[in-house]
Amino acid sequence: MNPIKLNSVSKSFNGKTVFENISYDFKDKSITSVSGPSGCGKTTLLKIISGLILPDSGTVVISENKKISSIFQEPRLMPWYTAIENVINICGSREKEESVKKAEELFDYFELTDAKDKYPSELSGGMAKRISIIRALVHGGNILLCDEPYNGLDLRMCLKAEELFINYAKESCVILVSHDKERTAAASESLDLSM
Repeated sequence: MNPIKLNSVSKSFNGKTVFENISYDFKDKSITSVSGPSGCGKTTLLKIISGLILPDSGTVVISENKKISSIFQEPRLMPWYTAIENVINICGSREKEESVKKAEELFDYFELTDAKDKYPSELSGGMAKRISIIRALVHGGNILLCDEPYNGLDLRMCLKAEELFINYAKESCVILVSHDKERTAAASESLDLSM
């Protein structure tokens, strides 16, 4: 069974239709690119899948025992936590030791080792974005929602992030929203909301 199934999902805001009757099966072990012009509802769709907002009609069926992890457009780091605390404090105490190890590996991978103990106000936008990616990967899950994950990253860091998503998709369902056409080329599936 596919991890996520959309059945005739529709959403509108203040009487304006964002999209309607979207039906789609997101496959496991793949990257699905969600495309379309600005305002067509790409971010809204990710929020509906994650349960942050409800559709007006239709259903979203998530397979049992599936855990969702999200990379938001904005880093959404807690200002009172250091960079490393922003990553590991979302994990339970039983997972803490393993989470710290994984986080430190990813901080090194993204060339952020010296930023671990800095607060969000001391970070550049690109650094904060990389930390938000690390947080989602450390949190883990069978479904990874990526909303403009390459924003604020230079090409070298985009390529590093892309490699992580490709590897992640070997075992999970990755849903990617990005205006970076070169990066969405890594997707094996595509859902176009402009249709």
